[in-house]
Amino acid sequence: MEEAIHSSDAYCCFVDGSWLSPTQQAGIGWALYNKDAALLLRGSAAISLMVSSLETEAEAFRMAVFQVRNLGYSRVTFAGDNMDLYKALEMNEAAHPLQRWEHTTVSSYIRDIL
Repeated sequence: MEEAIHSSDAYCCFVDGSWLSPTQQAGIGWALYNKDAALLLRGSAAISLMVSSLETEAEAFRMAVFQVRNLGYSRVTFAGDNMDLYKALEMNEAAHPLQRWEHTTVSSYIRDIL
């Protein structure tokens, strides 16, 4: 965690989602730190039913981006633990297609995040 914070440009936002099944509410959360590793803000919510853990992580990321941007923060590095989501973001940012998520709900989250 410390390494991610200190290597960020100005701020580092950690994002996570908690998902058990498509029949239960999911939980999302985020925490924003400055370069001195001081916690500035955090947010969390229970959200509607989600189909998968990937969709939950994508919604957590989308909400964190939305909240941090609305609060006026820029130069924020986002970090999380869902490699599939981060790979999809990297591929899309490099102008590659969304591949297997092209026509899914996750693709709309990825577009919102970017």
